[in-house]
Amino acid sequence: MFLSVLIVLVSAYLAARNLLTPITDLKNALNKVAEGDLTSDLSSTRVDEIGLLNQEFSHMLDGMRERKKLASLHRKVLTLVKRELASRDLIWVFLQRFWKTL
Repeated sequence: MFLSVLIVLVSAYLAARNLLTPITDLKNALNKVAEGDLTSDLSSTRVDEIGLLNQEFSHMLDGMRERKKLASLHRKVLTLVKRELASRDLIWVFLQRFWKTL
């Protein structure tokens, strides 16, 4: 009797740990993403719903990283365009003043 209860308790503990560990890992990764850290990576070989959830999380994170790269690239392009336009304005002002002196 005691042995069967012990086996049931150990089995229940292992099953709960097997289920809760990946969920806790996912929760921790989500918290990091919420703080702005996009370096989290969940690799899972599970073929159940938790494995599917981890795959979808990784796919979402890849998309967020790509959008962050694009936003950074857009900022760089806009900065270059702004500098170019500012330099053209300076040249135009210089030419106007030069023509006035003639």
